[in-house]
Amino acid sequence: MNDLPGVAARPRIVAVMGSTGCGKSAWLKRELDAANPKRLLIWDYSPVPEYQDRATYLPLVDVIRASSGATFRVAYAAPIDAGRRRQAFELFCRAALRAGRCVVVVEELRYVTTPSRSPDSWAALVMVGRKAGLQIYGTSQRPSHVDKDFLGNCTQLHCGQLGYDADVETMSREMRLSAEEREKLLHLPPLQWMHRDRESGQLSHGKIDFPKRNKASAI
Repeated sequence: MNDLPGVAARPRIVAVMGSTGCGKSAWLKRELDAANPKRLLIWDYSPVPEYQDRATYLPLVDVIRASSGATFRVAYAAPIDAGRRRQAFELFCRAALRAGRCVVVVEELRYVTTPSRSPDSWAALVMVGRKAGLQIYGTSQRPSHVDKDFLGNCTQLHCGQLGYDADVETMSREMRLSAEEREKLLHLPPLQWMHRDRESGQLSHGKIDFPKRNKASAI
């Protein structure tokens, strides 16, 4: 495509890390709602359709077909079987790179990458995808199990509560936390988060707040 951003494009690659129930999916969904992308590809590894109110779930062949369109907001529910999942992820990443100019969300990276291995198509997304206009969000409950190509190229690192010391060490290193900040991450309560912007160097803190339900409307 002749209108792709090219080498001058600034990357946007965001790691969204944290143990189950920490609020990382809620934070990511709010990011997507604020950006409201016209072209959205989602790889969802969940027993329930996590993004059904933001994208249409389709078989992989239809996701790939849709990604050639001018606008699309589609999701694919990843297979549980490891062999099928590897093949599907390769095709999904190729489709994203070919589509260009879109937001790509990959849930639970530890099921498709390891610290010492990133599939070639995924490595291409995170290392040269900016030239195709891709913006990438990758999530995991276990950042210490995620590939270094992704973490090393992230422009932003968002982290909620973590359950293992190894994951705290990984995120402390990647976020360049001081000893005091590492202690805060180690004892971070549920729904609270820390966020490092690597380009500006800014470290911010916050908490996911959910709107209170109206008791009368719930009856």
